[in-house]
Amino acid sequence: MTPPRMTSRTPSARVRFAGVAALAALSLAACGQGVSAPKASDGGSASAASFSTTNCGSPTQYKAKPQRVVALSVGQAEILTRLGLADSIVGVAQLNGQELPRELKEREGKGLQVLSQDSPPSRETLLKAQPDLVLSPTTYEFSADQGFATKEQLSKGGAQTYVAAAGCFDRRAKAKVRDLFTDIAAYGEIFGKQKEAQQLVEQGEKTLAEAKKRSEGKTKPRTAQLFIDGDHITAIGAGVEHDLLLEAGAQPVFSPKDKEFSSFFAAEVSKEAVAAKAPEVIVLTASGKAQEKKARDYLKANLPDVPAVKNNRIVVLDSNQVLPGTWGLVEGVEKVSEAME
Repeated sequence: MTPPRMTSRTPSARVRFAGVAALAALSLAACGQGVSAPKASDGGSASAASFSTTNCGSPTQYKAKPQRVVALSVGQAEILTRLGLADSIVGVAQLNGQELPRELKEREGKGLQVLSQDSPPSRETLLKAQPDLVLSPTTYEFSADQGFATKEQLSKGGAQTYVAAAGCFDRRAKAKVRDLFTDIAAYGEIFGKQKEAQQLVEQGEKTLAEAKKRSEGKTKPRTAQLFIDGDHITAIGAGVEHDLLLEAGAQPVFSPKDKEFSSFFAAEVSKEAVAAKAPEVIVLTASGKAQEKKARDYLKANLPDVPAVKNNRIVVLDSNQVLPGTWGLVEGVEKVSEAME
């Protein structure tokens, strides 16, 4: 199980929320509030053209349709695939046990490489792929002190970068599920797929609207989102994962109003703290069936009287469903919402 790459205020100096691998920088400088809506120089025509946007606080101009894209998360590769851009992808990283979309699986070893499994690819590996665009779920994937290629190094090699809006350092603790739609719109402009991007955004908006309708007039269940690693519990109280619960019609028991989450989206908590919150539903993030079983066993052994455990109201999301910039966030909202009916 790969530990997350994020700062922590815990004695262990890390937060054990492996389900959100690569979500935040360790000591990166702040890089802005998010990604602004793209502004195409040609008025948004059906062909790729130069347009300007602000990505993680940095003004960026994309001048040509990328031909060699590396996606540093499977979820971002899936978004491009949904836009009909599978042939543009030459590399995917950080699979964390997840399967590639079918269209990409068919090309594996035939123009497409898996660059890493449980962590971002090394500087050498990424540069060797010769990308002209690198998509990343967070700013962490570009941290030099971890041996990864920086944005500057990639630029010198001819590659531009795009970080998911919800994964920008300064926005990480207040990100929204709908930030994904900003990403999709940007991809539409970069690749000249504006129509397809708009259709995908509309599909996502419809799913969120259905979740909202499903919860109307109903009592919102008290819900905790947790990741359990051994005897360590990490709770989510802010960020895109917290917003996922709100979109699903839940009442999160941990929130940005709590001091533990005032400046960061996750924190290690005690089992006593979880018991005191008495959640009626627990949303577990797990990387695979084995990790899910261990987490369920821990809950049964240590928190048997918590309503969610006693009534077996536990919803499990795959670790990749809570990464910024992935369609899994929309699917996660739908799954949690349906489980609350």
